[in-house]
Formats: sequence, structure tokens, C-alpha cells
Amino acid sequence: VVPRSNGALEAIELGMLIGPDAELRTHLPIADAPKHLLDAILAAEDREFREHPGVNFRSMIRAALANAQEGGYSQGGSTLTMQVVRNINQRKEKTVQRKLYEMVSAIAIDDHLGKDGVLQMYLDAPYLGQRGNLSVCGFEAAAWHYFGKSARDLDIAESATLAGILPAPGKFAPDRFPAKAKERRHRVLAGMAEVYGYDVA
Repeated sequence: VVPRSNGALEAIELGMLIGPDAELRTHLPIADAPKHLLDAILAAEDREFREHPGVNFRSMIRAALANAQEGGYSQGGSTLTMQVVRNINQRKEKTVQRKLYEMVSAIAIDDHLGKDGVLQMYLDAPYLGQRGNLSVCGFEAAAWHYFGKSARDLDIAESATLAGILPAPGKFAPDRFPAKAKERRHRVLAGMAEVYGYDVA
């Protein structure tokens, strides 16, 4: 603590507490998250988030048909809620059993927490980059890492950048691959314009 001019004491940050998983993660209350950040996430990851019960069955069918045509597993059809389940249980194997578990769990979580509850969990959950040997997780930590500011203060382009790198921060991180990050940002901005009417010209 340090004294202020009025005699009160004020805390100063000496460093960060790092848990056993070596993750930089800072809580961002959904009430403090800019609307354009939430819109960027949904435009990038789950445009029908507010309409489905945790699983987007139409998207799952589309992904299954695309995978059957391509003879592989290029599309997953995961909703944002299913991604929350995956972040909690850390199961990554590409099996039918895991996908079924995710679907059942996503419907239960969506019903129990509601949409804002799921979004709140998602804000703090995803891996968004690397700082040395520490994983940068959640949008608040990522905002400080890439832009030196709180997620509360991100502008639309910065929010779109973070949402754009979600699928693969190792390939799209703006500090390492600025051209790819910019391309991803443009895709998200186009989605925000299409879905939510943002003027991003």
C-alpha cells in the first residue's frame, strides 16, 4: 500500500498471481464488456447464439454434410456454449462420443445459466495467445497483452481483432502475424456489419 494525499492508503500492483496452469487470466464482468466486443464474438463464433438452446442443430447438419463430402473433419459446427463445455472439461479428441457429450452438456448449461451466463463464462475462458511461457486466456488478459488496455476500453477494430484470432491464436496473433490478424479482423467486421448493422467502412 502507498499513502495518498488525504491520508488514506491505496493498493498498488506488485505483480500477478500465476496459477499452476501458467495462465494469465483476469475476470471481465459481462456488464463491463463493450457491446461491440460481445457482438464481435458472436459474429465470429456463433451468429445464432440467442436463438438456439445451446446446440445449433442446423449448423451441425451442415458441418456433417460438409465433412462427409470432404471425407474428413474440417467443420465442427460447435456453438459458443459447446466451446464453453470444451474449455471446462479440456477434452479435445475428435470423436462422436465427445461431441454428443458436449451437446448434452451445452443444452444443460444454456438452460441453467441463460445466455448472459454462458457469455460471462466465455469472456474469461478462451486461449488467446502466448506471453513467454504463460498462456493468455480470456478477453481482459488478451486486451492488456495485445493493446495495453482493459477490454472495457477496446474499440470496434480491436474487439474484432480479438474475436478474429479465436480459432487459432498461434496462427493469427496480431503481435506475431499482423497481416493474418488484419485479414481475420476484416472478416469479423464484415460479419458485424451483416448481422448487427455496424458501419465499418
